[in-house]
Amino acid sequence: MHIFKKLSPFIFLLPIFLFVFLLTPYVDLRACWDGGTEYSKITTFYGLGMDGYLRAGSLHPPFKAFIAYPFFKILGDRIISYHIMGIVVGCLAILSMYFLGKKLWNKQVGLLAATLLATCPLFLANATDNYTDYFVAVFVIVSLVFYANNRLIFYAIAASAATLSKDTGLLLPVAVLITEVGMLLLKKHVTTSSLLRIVWVSLPVLSYAIWYIYVKTSGIDVFNDYIFAATAHQGAIITILTNLITLNFFHKYAQAHMLQLLFLNFTWVYWLILIIGGIVSFQKITMKKLKHTIKISNQNTKTITAMILFFVGYILTVVTFQIWNTPRYNLPLIPLLIIAASVVLVTYKNKIPTLIFLLLAGINFAAIYYSVDPVSTMLWNRAETTRQTFYTIDPDTLGNDNLVYNLQYVQVMKKRDMVLPGNSSKTCNFTN
Repeated sequence: MHIFKKLSPFIFLLPIFLFVFLLTPYVDLRACWDGGTEYSKITTFYGLGMDGYLRAGSLHPPFKAFIAYPFFKILGDRIISYHIMGIVVGCLAILSMYFLGKKLWNKQVGLLAATLLATCPLFLANATDNYTDYFVAVFVIVSLVFYANNRLIFYAIAASAATLSKDTGLLLPVAVLITEVGMLLLKKHVTTSSLLRIVWVSLPVLSYAIWYIYVKTSGIDVFNDYIFAATAHQGAIITILTNLITLNFFHKYAQAHMLQLLFLNFTWVYWLILIIGGIVSFQKITMKKLKHTIKISNQNTKTITAMILFFVGYILTVVTFQIWNTPRYNLPLIPLLIIAASVVLVTYKNKIPTLIFLLLAGINFAAIYYSVDPVSTMLWNRAETTRQTFYTIDPDTLGNDNLVYNLQYVQVMKKRDMVLPGNSSKTCNFTN
């Protein structure tokens, strides 16, 4: 017992060890599909610098390339350097998840949320190939923990990292900026310090604006590939604005992405926990308490408000975007869904039978390595490829990036590398 007491301050490290343990077997795998494209961009940046990166195609902001540079410099220009970077960045997200949950609620929420993120199938799958959506998810969490602790300088740096990882990362600093302005208007008392806060939280938006102007003045377009909308030729930003103005949220692409967010690979379990917790909690909330919470407007309230605004804003702008039906586009929302479900589970832990917690743990483990969710099977059916059974999210492109939702994908990659050694891109086409 004495040993356990000594180790208890370091219990938050357990989810990190679990995350590293789950991904270590796959650090030497070659990347395929969009993962291969992402890796190619990083090697281009390492070899040819920013000029080469700008002309590599499918342009996103370059923060990931900057982060990769020291890994390549120390470990060499090889795939293992790339994968190790993904693990290190993921550990940063898990650590931030713990401290975010601890700050906003308590240690138990932080530990549960960190553990669920460390074992989240979609998070694990995207960590292997370091997709830009993975980097956005990571730095959204890091930004929120700094914002919750009122460390605005560090928040500005982390949120800038999110916006400069992928354009969708801009939604978090916009949500925070709206929150700060809204709370300031509610107080009806403007001070120098409150105006300075507005300046600090505006910096990530400014960082993206500088990048956008730089790219445009270089005669290069930001990402506008594979947009299936009438405004595709005008780019992603115009398409999103058009969707918002015309309330164009009910097309087939939005429906496909929303179904994944709600149901894919047991995600519906988190939503079910939230719905049940929301019904029980709503009965205890009075209008007086709600007004009192808004009036206080402390940093925790601001952080939770920003999280909600980001979640809703992401659904309205990204989930409804007319683009390929790929699971990773929802990834930045999953950590917020996890932390909300963790709050419910911890809040009502004494009323939930132990058997339910064991069942949830079993479901979480199964989702990492298998596609056995009955709801997902009902929605998408399943098909076998290379002795693995996947949900047929898009039957026309089975074997592409829509398989990247758990570690089945990397298991197939590992088998491919053993059977088909070499660097030929043909080895990626293992489904035929």
